[in-house]
Amino acid sequence: MKWINFLNTQGKANNMYEVKIYKQGKKTYSVSLISWKGKEGVSFGRAFDVSKKKAEKEAKENAKLYNAKIIREY
Repeated sequence: MKWINFLNTQGKANNMYEVKIYKQGKKTYSVSLISWKGKEGVSFGRAFDVSKKKAEKEAKENAKLYNAKIIREY
């Protein structure tokens, strides 16, 4: 399966993306990109055990690249 936006008959993208930041340890965070198609999603790790500052930077870069919303779970 190719990981690009598939178009439906109206020419709209079916895939939706989210970037999730979550707490990994006491002071470390991880970032994942989630690709949703309908109710099914696939998660791709983007950063692991990084500082909050680095996690925010990585999340912003991926959100811009994939036109995704950022979800903070911490």
